[in-house]
Amino acid sequence: MHFENACLLLESKMFLKNMKIKFKMLVSFVTAIVGVMTAVMLITTNLTEKAVTTNLNSSLEVMSHAIANSVVAGLDFGDQNEVNSAVSSFTSQELFSFISVTDAEGKEIFRYRKNGLENLAANQLADLAAVSDEMFRQLPVESNGAKIGMVTVGISLAERNQILSSTRNSTIILALGVTAIFVIITMFVANMISKPIKTITDISKKFALGDLSQKITIQSGDEIGSLADSFREMAAAQREKAEMANQIAQGNLSVEIKVVSEDDTLGKAMMTMKESLSNMSLDLYGTIEAQKSGDLDARCEPGKFQGAYADLLKGVNDALDAVINPLSDGINILHEYAAGNLKSQMRVLPGKQFILTEGLNTIRKNLQSLIDEGTMLSKSAEEGRLQIRGDVTKFEGGYREVIHGINNIVENILKPVNEATDCLKEMATGNLRVSVTGDYQGDHAIMKDATNRTLDVLNEVLSQVSQVVDEVASGAGQVSTSSYSLSDGATKQASAIQQITASLADIASQTKKNAENAEQANQIAGSTKNSAEEGNKQMKNMLKAMTEINTSSGEISKIIKSIDEIAFQTNLLALNAAVEAARAGVHGKGFAVVAEEVRNLAQRSARAAQETAQLIEDSVNKVENGSKIANMTAKALTEIVTGVTKVSDFIGEIAGASNEQAQGLEQINAGMAQVENVTHTNTAHAEESASAAEELSNQSSSLKTMLSRFKLKNRENFDEKPANYSGNITVVNENANATEQDAWSF
Repeated sequence: MHFENACLLLESKMFLKNMKIKFKMLVSFVTAIVGVMTAVMLITTNLTEKAVTTNLNSSLEVMSHAIANSVVAGLDFGDQNEVNSAVSSFTSQELFSFISVTDAEGKEIFRYRKNGLENLAANQLADLAAVSDEMFRQLPVESNGAKIGMVTVGISLAERNQILSSTRNSTIILALGVTAIFVIITMFVANMISKPIKTITDISKKFALGDLSQKITIQSGDEIGSLADSFREMAAAQREKAEMANQIAQGNLSVEIKVVSEDDTLGKAMMTMKESLSNMSLDLYGTIEAQKSGDLDARCEPGKFQGAYADLLKGVNDALDAVINPLSDGINILHEYAAGNLKSQMRVLPGKQFILTEGLNTIRKNLQSLIDEGTMLSKSAEEGRLQIRGDVTKFEGGYREVIHGINNIVENILKPVNEATDCLKEMATGNLRVSVTGDYQGDHAIMKDATNRTLDVLNEVLSQVSQVVDEVASGAGQVSTSSYSLSDGATKQASAIQQITASLADIASQTKKNAENAEQANQIAGSTKNSAEEGNKQMKNMLKAMTEINTSSGEISKIIKSIDEIAFQTNLLALNAAVEAARAGVHGKGFAVVAEEVRNLAQRSARAAQETAQLIEDSVNKVENGSKIANMTAKALTEIVTGVTKVSDFIGEIAGASNEQAQGLEQINAGMAQVENVTHTNTAHAEESASAAEELSNQSSSLKTMLSRFKLKNRENFDEKPANYSGNITVVNENANATEQDAWSF
C-alpha cells in the first residue's frame, strides 16, 4: 500500500515536472486564485452571518422588552383581556414566530404561534436551543422590583438563512467569474511565451536531426527574439555542436557542454546559457512551490539574471502582482469597511478586474449613503425640522428597510407631540375646551396627562375668576348707588340750610327794628331783664347746636356703615383675586394688576366712609346736646313769657334783649355757614365714592372683556351669567339734576 502511494506520488511529480510551461502557469495561477477566492468567500460569509445574527439578536432584545413593558399593567391587575390587547399588535408582524406570556405562577395567559410552524412543547420551551430555524428570548416581567410573569418571544431565522444563502451563492459566482478571467489571462500570457519557444524548439529539433538549413522566422524585440537570433547565428557556425544545442533546445539542461578551447565562444555561451536556464528554472520552480504553499508574497528574483532571463522572470512577477495585488487590496479595504472606515476606495483595475473595483466601491457608496442619511435625520431633529424623513428611494434591499424603520420611529415620536402642539395653539387663541385624546403609552401617556391636567386647571381657575369679577362688579354697583344717594341727600340738606340762613337773616333784620321801637320800653322791661338774659343765653347755645344739626344724620350714618362694609368686602375680594392671580403665574399677571387697582379703590372708599361716619357721629352728638338745651330754653322762655305778659305794657324794656337777640342771630348765621360747608364736604366725599365705584366697575368690565376670549369646558361662553347674578347695575346721579344710568353686563 505504501509502495503504491509512493509510486503515485512519483508519477505526480514526474507529471508536473514534464508539464508544459503554459499548463504549469495555468495550474499555478488557477490554484492560487481558487485558494484566495475560497478564503474571501469564507471570510465574507462569516462576516455576513455575524452581522445578520447580531442585528437579529438586537431586534429580538428590543422587541422582547417592548412586549414585556406592554403587559405589565395586565399582569399587575390580572386582566387577561388587557394582556391579549397589548400583545395582539405584535402578532401581526411577520418577524414574530412565537409569543408566550405567563404569570408569576407559570400559568400561560397568552400564546401565539405563527401558521405553518410546528407547535412548541413544554420541554422545548425549557431548552429553546432545540429549535434550529428560530431564535428565542425569555425575559421576566417585573413591577415595582417584583417578578410578576415571564415573556417568551421567538423570531424566524428563515430570512437570515436566505440572506446567508444568497451571499454564499453570490460569492461562489464571483469566485468562479474571477477564476475564469484569470485562466483566460494566464492562457493568453502562456501562449505568448510558449508559442515562440515551441517554434524555436521545433527548429532546434531539426537542427538536432542534422537539418541545419532551417530558417528561424521569429522576429521580436524581446528575449525570445534574441534567442532566435542566437540560433540563426549558431546554425552556420556550430554544426558540430548541433547535438548539444538540440539537447538544450529540448530542455535537457543536464547535458554536458564541452569547451574545446579558450576561443570556443559558442561553447562558453552554451555553458553560460545552460547555467542561466538552470538557475531560471530553479527560481521559477521555487516561486511556484512557495505560491502553492500559500506564500502569496513569493516572487522570482530577476536581479540574479541578465537579459531575457531577467525580463522573463520580471514578467512572471508582474503577472503574479497583477493577480494577487488587487485581491490583497480588496481584502484590506473590506477590513477597513468592517471597522467603520469608509475613506478608502478600491483603485480602478484594468480590464475585467474592474468588476472587483465596481463591486467594492458600490458597497462603500451604499454604506456612506446610509450613514449620510442617518446623519441628516439626526441633524434635522437637533435643528427642530422634525418633518424631514429619510429618502428610501435612494436605497434597495436591506438598506431601504433601515431607512424605512428610522422614518417610522420618527413618525411615532412626533404623533403625540403634534397633537399636544395643536392643543397649545388652541389655548393660545383662548379655546380651553380642547384636550389630547390619542391613545399613547409610556412617556407619551405622561405628556398627554400633563397637558390635559393643565387645561383642566386653567378652566377651573378662570371659572373662579369669572365669578369673582361678577361679585366685584355687583358690589361696585351697590356702592355707586349708595354714594349717589348720599350725595343727593347732602345736596338737599345744603339747600335747606341755605333757606334757614335766609330766614334767620330776615329775623335778625326784624329784631333790629323791634329793638329800635322798644328802646322807649327799656326801663319798663327791666324787671324781667335777668330772666330774658338767661333765656337769651340758653337760646344762643340752642341755636349754635341746632345750626350743626343734620336732618338726615341717622340715615346717612347707616349708609356710611354700608359703604364701609362694602369697601371691606371689596378689599377681601381684591386680595382673593390677587392670590388667585399669583397662582395662575404668567397668565394671571394682567388680572393681578386689575386686582391691585380694585384693592386700592376699596381702601380709598373705606377711608372716605370712615371720615364721613366720624362727621355724622359728631353731628348726632350735637343734635342730642341741642335737644337738651332746647328743653332748658323752653323753660326759660316760659318764664320770659310770664314776665313779658306782666309787663306787656312796658314793651320798651325788651329793647336791650332785642339787640342781644340780633347779635345771637348773627352768630347763628355763622354757625349755619359752617354746617353748609360740612354738608358740601360730605357731598364731595359721596361723589368721590361714586366715582371710585364707577372706576371699579369699569375695571371689572375691562377684566371681563380680557377674559371673554377664553372658551371654557363647563360654560358655553365666558360671558355666561352665573346663577346668582342680579342683572344690570343702574347708577343714578341726582346731584346733576339728571339721571345717568350706567349698566355693566357680565
